[in-house]
Amino acid sequence: MAYERGAASTDVELARTQSWIEGADKDLYGHNGDVGVIREHRADRTERQTTLRIIKGAAVVCGGGGLVSILHLLVEIFHLAPK
Repeated sequence: MAYERGAASTDVELARTQSWIEGADKDLYGHNGDVGVIREHRADRTERQTTLRIIKGAAVVCGGGGLVSILHLLVEIFHLAPK
């Protein structure tokens, strides 16, 4: 997708550059309902970040529950619970 500079007049090269930019814009940002590369990348990144947040939250909740279970077990082992 690289643009190669030609040896034509300034007007011709400017027209070629403008044409290339318009084509690249459709690929990158989408055209007529297409998603486009940039929007697809951003949506994928957002989805991955959300998934990681959910996994981290679940790990904290499960880890916290595990910690409570271990503390409860230690209390029972050492008979520290009031009778």
